[in-house]
Amino acid sequence: AKLTPWGINKAKEEGKELIFTTSTNGTIYDAKLTALLKKYKDNFRLQISMDGVKTVQDSQRRFKGGKGSFTTVAANLKKYYNDFPGLVVRLTFSEKNVAHLFESIKFLWDNVDIVNILPVQEEKWEGKPLDVLIQQLRKIAELYLSFKDKGMKKSLNFFDAPDKLEIGRASCRERV
Repeated sequence: AKLTPWGINKAKEEGKELIFTTSTNGTIYDAKLTALLKKYKDNFRLQISMDGVKTVQDSQRRFKGGKGSFTTVAANLKKYYNDFPGLVVRLTFSEKNVAHLFESIKFLWDNVDIVNILPVQEEKWEGKPLDVLIQQLRKIAELYLSFKDKGMKKSLNFFDAPDKLEIGRASCRERV
């Protein structure tokens, strides 16, 4: 609790701005964390890691005992977004769930404005999974444009340098 204000003040003395980023899986809405983030809202960015719609989230992120986490995380996502409109959701997708990418982004954009996506980089992304990814990205682009036409600001960012991701013979930037 003492380190945060010290760091912020030290940065100000040096003419700099200090930004903290914290990430959560969203399974707990923490009042203590929320109070700290609100107190230093200009210096904190909050990110929730979520894998997408119910079928995807529940298949990949379960509580001890086996219950899926979607319902809990979706409810907490709304609470955190109400407290922090700049909230970012980070979504990791794989060949296994890429067919749900569009519906996952749509769900998230219905709840937040900024989504960072990260493909599992250990996968080769060739053949059918690559074709599905391209199809999903095209649908996401159409959705983005429909939001833009309505004057709604939405953001989708490839996280962790997309040009490093080799997809087939070309980088993601060249291919998609």
